[in-house]
Amino acid sequence: MSKTGRSPIHYYRGTTGLNTKVDASEIPLNYETGISDLPLAINVDISRTGRLSRRSGFAVQRNGESWHSLFSDGDTALGIKSASLYRIARDFTIKGIRSGLTPEARTSYVKVFGEIFYANGHENGVVRGDTSYAWESTQQPTGQVNQTRHLVAPPVGEILGYYGGRIFIGKDKTLWYTEPFAYYHCDLGQNNVPFSERITMVAPVNDGIFVGVGRQTIFLRGRDPLTFEYEEVDDAGPVPGTAARVDSGLLPNGTLPSGLAWAWTSSKGICLGGRGGSYVNLTLKRLDIPAALEGAGVVMGNKYVVTLNP
Repeated sequence: MSKTGRSPIHYYRGTTGLNTKVDASEIPLNYETGISDLPLAINVDISRTGRLSRRSGFAVQRNGESWHSLFSDGDTALGIKSASLYRIARDFTIKGIRSGLTPEARTSYVKVFGEIFYANGHENGVVRGDTSYAWESTQQPTGQVNQTRHLVAPPVGEILGYYGGRIFIGKDKTLWYTEPFAYYHCDLGQNNVPFSERITMVAPVNDGIFVGVGRQTIFLRGRDPLTFEYEEVDDAGPVPGTAARVDSGLLPNGTLPSGLAWAWTSSKGICLGGRGGSYVNLTLKRLDIPAALEGAGVVMGNKYVVTLNP
């Protein structure tokens, strides 16, 4: 801060965040407040009040190992290493629970009433405790199953989500779903929602499902899959792997209605979707998102952190 004449000039007191839409030489500075955008930011966090601080960084817990497809529900943590599924304890010791998986195949998980269902496009299964079981239709149905139809095990999908008492399974261009409250049974002739392009995201909220389909993001509105209403919320599709559950209570008032919410990254920016198909692109006018084939998104505290892989 310097003083010239009557009023002080504030060169920097805080920031409104990263802005790559404007050339660095053209980013304005408010000399009264000392608040401005940043043309570049590396390893920093920005508080809601605009305070800039160095990001805490990370610490290596296991050396010399290549992991992917990590999952945690707060109680159970799972991950893939060397084509095997492991349970990860709080002290970072690991226990193998399934081997022989397709190497490097990205795995999706969904927890339903104590069971963790998983699939990677080639294999699937169910984790109970420290054991992986087959996701087969040999179990007797306990839900609302019409016994006159031909029911089989759900197909091996790539992306999983739970909504309305069913597990939804994205595979290629089809969104499959199980019988209601009968997660081991599927009518392949009826229980499917076809799309014209590959499914890249399945993100259920209270009254529908956000589905990434190629270069689109669609909201399926309703409780019954047979009567879903289709609404295109964006003409940009999510980057695969970047979707993460969000506590809408942590968002600024008015951002989204209360209820389940998701954050994801598309080619147009960082997006939020919530109840009723409510949708907002938080960075549309601020960030140029680099082209990416896949990524990874996670919510830590009140921050959405995403990495992109070109």
